[in-house]
Amino acid sequence: MPPGGMMGFGRGSRSFLTEEEKKNQPKVTKELVLRVMSYLGPYKKQLFFALLCILCSSVLTLMPSILTGKIIDEGLIGRDFNKLVFYIVLSLLVTAAANLIGVLENYLNSWIAQYVTYDMRNAMYKHLQQMSQRFFMTNSQGDIITRMTSDISGVEQVITSTFSSILSNSITLIVALIAMYRKNWILATVGIIIVPLFTIPTRKAGKTRWTLTRDAQECNDEINGILNETMSVSGQTLVKLFCREQEEYEKYEKANHRMIRLNIREKMAGRWFRVVLSTITSVGPMLLYLVGG
Repeated sequence: MPPGGMMGFGRGSRSFLTEEEKKNQPKVTKELVLRVMSYLGPYKKQLFFALLCILCSSVLTLMPSILTGKIIDEGLIGRDFNKLVFYIVLSLLVTAAANLIGVLENYLNSWIAQYVTYDMRNAMYKHLQQMSQRFFMTNSQGDIITRMTSDISGVEQVITSTFSSILSNSITLIVALIAMYRKNWILATVGIIIVPLFTIPTRKAGKTRWTLTRDAQECNDEINGILNETMSVSGQTLVKLFCREQEEYEKYEKANHRMIRLNIREKMAGRWFRVVLSTITSVGPMLLYLVGG
């Protein structure tokens, strides 16, 4: 069994990365980026359609706001009933189209993410099968299993959520700026000045959630290690041989309770971030109303 496992009956605190991982931590280089992107290579066609869906959905999502202005200016204020009906129907059709494309986008993102993680798991499992016995003797089973499950699942989250959100928000911002500057360059400039205010809470919340996620990952490694070491036949034999049932339960209960506290803190960190972001979002239109008035 690995050192620090059940045979030691007491595991010291570990950092998110081991000393060897910190020493061999790769730098973000062109070669590393190309290596990561190579996993997307077999799915170029699906990726192209996913990007196209994100582009169309981002543009169409802004159209109802633009059409609302025309409904007010040309339909209501201009007292043109035909234009009023036309823009309302067009707005409904655009909204429906954006939602349908969004469904297709989510399907493509999920499909790509699932198959990328499928390839990663297969490649990692094949690599582990070729490792020496010493590797499994000197590394915690919990760490290995976590790398095979939770860490690779994190890649799926990046593809389905983070990557698509960044791209969608970037496209939405560009299209919105073009539409705003075409309408009124003064109000558009005020809107741009407000945007940097979002980076302050986002950066702080990102650091906080990264720390909490790192701690939760460490705790998850520990829980996986306890389960693998005590739930196996050999593990249970040692537990009962040395009458360690209560001690092992207390160790598991302590790790489980720490995981709960970390999860609560992570949820609340995200909640406070959304409160600050919502407040800043409310202040933005008020400044535009003030300048426009």
